[in-house]
Amino acid sequence: MGAEEKAAFVRAKLVGLRLFGWPVCPGDALEIVPEPENEHDANALQVLVWTGARWELAGYVDRNSAAQLKGERIVSARAVTAGDGVKVPLEIGIAN
Repeated sequence: MGAEEKAAFVRAKLVGLRLFGWPVCPGDALEIVPEPENEHDANALQVLVWTGARWELAGYVDRNSAAQLKGERIVSARAVTAGDGVKVPLEIGIAN
């Protein structure tokens, strides 16, 4: 994102946690990747976490937030807290 470009932020939740034993915490590198071929939700957004060696699927952006983000250009994502083991609060930056 260029210096002249500003981002708006959307609060969301990381759900369907997949990385048992690897918690998603503030400071972790996260990547949001659309998964339009998802058979349960065409708006599905994967949340990937950098494990130090590779990107791993951590879970998904909650369904309502994923629908709200449809068509937006996502420029950042971060965990707000480590969550409760079931859901992790996220802050997702979108280009204005």
